[in-house]
Amino acid sequence: MTVVEARPALSAYREDEEPWRIERLRDELLPFISSLPILALHDHKGCLSVNWAHCPTTIDLWLVISAWEQCNEYNSNHYVEGRVIIEDEDGPPTWEF
Repeated sequence: MTVVEARPALSAYREDEEPWRIERLRDELLPFISSLPILALHDHKGCLSVNWAHCPTTIDLWLVISAWEQCNEYNSNHYVEGRVIIEDEDGPPTWEF
């Protein structure tokens, strides 16, 4: 029988030198998104990478993005099993037409 981890894997850029990044993911983000089908979360200098188990709904995406914004961070990249579905390369959209 295979044991499946109930929580997503957490990692961060320079997590040994900046343990507060992992603490922030665990303490400030996970309580709001723990029921979502997320495999892994990674904080790279304030840009959140989310690896989903399957394609998230719009509401699922909004929940993660909103929770990350509560940490005063505004960039996030989203993947489904490692395949890019949303990528904030240069920051949040400006909505200029």
